[in-house]
Amino acid sequence: MFLLPEKVSSARANMLADSALLESSGAMNAPFLRFYGWLGDCFTCGISQNIDDARKLMPKGAFLEKRPSGGGLVDHRKDLTYALAVPRGRALCEMRAADSYREVHAAIARALANFGSSASLCARDFPKPKGALAVCFSMPAVHDVILQNGKKFAGAAQKRTRDGILFQGSMLRGELRESDEAAFKAQIAKNFAEILGEACKNSDFPEAVKTALFC
Repeated sequence: MFLLPEKVSSARANMLADSALLESSGAMNAPFLRFYGWLGDCFTCGISQNIDDARKLMPKGAFLEKRPSGGGLVDHRKDLTYALAVPRGRALCEMRAADSYREVHAAIARALANFGSSASLCARDFPKPKGALAVCFSMPAVHDVILQNGKKFAGAAQKRTRDGILFQGSMLRGELRESDEAAFKAQIAKNFAEILGEACKNSDFPEAVKTALFC
């Protein structure tokens, strides 16, 4: 698995880069992981959500972009964001969506435990009001990472194509000391590589991802 450099980019550039990450993963037959930041106050919403409805829940002046994956509205102003792309042929891609979601979040929960925070996976879904726009972190879904007090720590959305699977994940900032964040990300990368049965190696951006981020 290749771990890419961290970069702060606009909401649009980040979403284009994540799509390119999935395509590059399939073309190169290699898993890729990247952590990244956001320029300005950024939100994203799932591909199937109504963008006008999403805007009503955001502060004025914030940037909104649709993700290539599903899921709810995510506020990225105080989160740790990652994208994991896994090509076809890996065991994770052959699992049902619920099972691959569980595997990825179990790896995050194990990483969190290394830093003194007790976490588990949510055992059930919670009903939301009919017609309500899903807002990430308002309540956990099954297999989300939750803290001992029941608060949601990590959620994600998946996109599956002929290239493989893209996981777009968000974790709450603030549970860890800022000085521990780099080590926490490194532990997540190690855990992801282990569930994929691969070593974790640092790498430059694939050309398609570089084009999305730097053009």
